[in-house]
Amino acid sequence: MAVTKTEPINGGTTKSSAPPSTSMPLKSDLLSILSLKSLRLKTKQQELLIRVSILFLVYVLAFITRLFSVLRYESMIHEFDPYFNYRTTLFLTQKGFYEFWNWFDSESWYPLGRIIGGTLYPGLMVTAAMMYWGLRFLRFAVHIREVCVLTAPFFASNTTLAAYFFGKEIWDTGAGLVATCCCFDCDLSWLYIAICCRVL
Repeated sequence: MAVTKTEPINGGTTKSSAPPSTSMPLKSDLLSILSLKSLRLKTKQQELLIRVSILFLVYVLAFITRLFSVLRYESMIHEFDPYFNYRTTLFLTQKGFYEFWNWFDSESWYPLGRIIGGTLYPGLMVTAAMMYWGLRFLRFAVHIREVCVLTAPFFASNTTLAAYFFGKEIWDTGAGLVATCCCFDCDLSWLYIAICCRVL
């Protein structure tokens, strides 16, 4: 098959055009990738993004709300029952569960004392001790006091997730988000009551 060269109609000379630059297609491809049209999400993806954003925001706010007293007054235990829980958790981490369950605490309910194994629900102490042992296993140098202080913010934020999944299971995702926000509102009410009691 022979290729024939065609002459221009007006008899002029033809100019050979330079080959197209390779940077131009790369530039336009990069711009098309970074354009806002390519970042447009479908409706389901938008709903998922909004749901995850709300859950993350409420989770963080619930943690920070319960952490308010720690940020304001430092990491300390300054009430009667939390101090008792801290002291029993410290005993549990130092002596073990068998000694903890059979411990006669002569410092509480003075002068009578208290048999810890028969008069105590050990769930909080065992949970804090398990968290402490887990952090120590992962080589985090923490004191049991910090674990006891930060247990409440950790579980307050996890409660918002539990409320979401509970509402989602009962009705739908919208009800789950409402349940999450109501749970966070309970955290805010707790904070408001705590601040008012401190002022009074």
